[in-house]
Amino acid sequence: MHDWLGLPFDQIAVVDGDTDQVTYGDGTYASRSVTVGGSALRRACDGVIARGRGIAAKLIGVAESELEFERGLFVSRDSNASMSLSEVAVASYRVQGHPAELGVGLEAVGTYTAQPQNYPNGCHIAEVEVDPDFGTVSLMRYSAVDDVGRAVNPLLLEGQLAGATAMGLGQALLEQVVHDDLGQQITAAFTEYGVPRAGHMAEIQWCATWARSAVRWPTTTRRPITLERCFVSAQ
Repeated sequence: MHDWLGLPFDQIAVVDGDTDQVTYGDGTYASRSVTVGGSALRRACDGVIARGRGIAAKLIGVAESELEFERGLFVSRDSNASMSLSEVAVASYRVQGHPAELGVGLEAVGTYTAQPQNYPNGCHIAEVEVDPDFGTVSLMRYSAVDDVGRAVNPLLLEGQLAGATAMGLGQALLEQVVHDDLGQQITAAFTEYGVPRAGHMAEIQWCATWARSAVRWPTTTRRPITLERCFVSAQ
C-alpha cells in the first residue's frame, strides 16, 4: 500500500483475524498471504484510486482521463493542478461541494482467486557424505535458486527458506513414526522423534530470482524485471 497508494507507513493500519471487521478469511497456507491476499489488496487499492480519480476530477474541474496518479497525488497533465489522496479522502465525506452522484466515502473491497494457479520454479542441490559403515548421511553443503516473486520482506523470506530446508532434511533423513509390535507409538515425544537440529544443517547458499510471469498477476510489476538476491546462511 505504501508503494501503490503513496501513503506513509504511519498512515497504514493492517487488521487481520478480527471477524468484526474482516468479513471473510480462509487461513494462511501455501504462500496465500502475498500471492492471494496481496493480490486482493492490490485490487482494493486500484479501486480506491479509480474512485478517487473520479472525485478529484470533479473537484479540480478536469476530465478523469486527464488525471494521473503517482506517489499519492492525482495530477492533471494539462494544468499540473493536483490533489493528494488524503485530500480526496477528506473531501469525499464533506456534505458541501461533494458530487452527490459519487456517493460518500473513499473505500474499496478487493477479492482474488488464484486461477490459473501459480507454480514457481526452483532448483535445490545438496552435497552429502555417506558413512559406508553405518549408512548415516551428513549434509555438507546446500545450494538453492528459487523464483519467489516479489520479496515483500526479505528477512522473513530468508528465514522461511532456511526453515523449509530444515523441514525437508528432516523428512528425507530423520523423521519417522515408529510403532512397536503391539501398535504402540514409540516416537510420540521429541525426545524420541528424529527432528533436525542445528548440527544436521550445513551452509545454505541461496539466490532468489524474480522474473515476470506470463500470467498477469495483480501484484506483479508493470515492467519486465529480473531481481536477484543472494545470501549465505552459516551453520
